[in-house]
Amino acid sequence: MGRTTLAGTLVTGGAQGTLAAIGFWITGVPQPVFLGVATALASLVPAVGTLAVWVPAGLYLFAKGHLAPAVIELAWGAVVVVIFSDYVIRPRLVGHEAMPALLTFVALLGGFEGLGLPGLVVGPVIMGLAVAVLRLYAREQETRRAARS
Repeated sequence: MGRTTLAGTLVTGGAQGTLAAIGFWITGVPQPVFLGVATALASLVPAVGTLAVWVPAGLYLFAKGHLAPAVIELAWGAVVVVIFSDYVIRPRLVGHEAMPALLTFVALLGGFEGLGLPGLVVGPVIMGLAVAVLRLYAREQETRRAARS
């Protein structure tokens, strides 16, 4: 589970970076490849992630007086980079049983903090096991409730 979640997060980040780079190129933002790579790396940060790259790019276009490209960039970032990637690509890669991205991020940081470099592997494995045990417990409770009814 942890490996699937981590792989799905990395592949989704790569897809978000690629899609963002295409948007940057279409709207004429300077250095679209660099910003696409920055978007892919930023996608690993929960909550703000890719917003930290494509929103300032759209605001840059506004500041330069390019209103139509700025609106297109902001719409592209919201619809394609965030919504399409998070709600279409990621679920197809990791399925519904995967660990949430925030837990993966916390497991990576916690594992690294606690064990150093090996913790980048151990942290997500331990978190994956904890999530699996909690899901098994929840299913068992649902089965017991259904049997009582």
